[in-house]
Amino acid sequence: QPAATTWTYAEARVAYVEWLKSEEAVGNLAPATIRNYSKVLTCPALLPFDERHVARLEAADLAMAVEGLVKEGKRSQANDVSRNMKRFFRWLAEPAQERRSGVREGIMDRVRAPKLSGVKGRQHFPSLAEAGLILATSRASGVLNPAVAATVHLAVWTGQRRLSIVTAEVEHFEPWDGEPGWGLWRCYHRKVRRTNQTGKPHVIPLPPACWRVVTAYLTWHRLEYDGATPWAFPKQRPAKAGR
Repeated sequence: QPAATTWTYAEARVAYVEWLKSEEAVGNLAPATIRNYSKVLTCPALLPFDERHVARLEAADLAMAVEGLVKEGKRSQANDVSRNMKRFFRWLAEPAQERRSGVREGIMDRVRAPKLSGVKGRQHFPSLAEAGLILATSRASGVLNPAVAATVHLAVWTGQRRLSIVTAEVEHFEPWDGEPGWGLWRCYHRKVRRTNQTGKPHVIPLPPACWRVVTAYLTWHRLEYDGATPWAFPKQRPAKAGR
């Protein structure tokens, strides 16, 4: 075969990440998304591709890498590799990249992501009585760690995911002047920019039942940390703190 003049896998990956960052700059992608994609595309199972030209990579090559991860017991990672590589190669096959990549459209479409067996079987959806017991327990003073009680209430009352809650800062919470007893959370979400095109922040109202618990926690936070951290829910695991 003649020497290829198109991108190697490593070169293509760099170009792809640069394109992802350009999408982040205009608000189409969150930084966490780019970190996740980059991490998957540089996993050890794919590093043997670095010096190979993407135009000469076939579905069988990716399938072997995915199968190897499954055999190692890394089924979840194998699923991520399959999905992200297919997304990556679809981008490489777009007209804007096809001459530099040499990738044919649909080349990786036959690769199947392994099923994540057992995940649905382990899911538990609490009944209304169970949910009420969880809230009542988190509201009772001294039963739970104040941070746990506050995060439970935020999760239940706002429907936000874990990442939105753990990245909250103390200054993001404030009383709602227009509604006595209510609070406001200027929330960051991985798929919502801090401000949209109108300049309005993503704000979630917290009803009194939730705001009372959050206020009590923030009072505890000021006593515990004395302004040493901006995070509303800083890490409390002793191992992470070096203790």
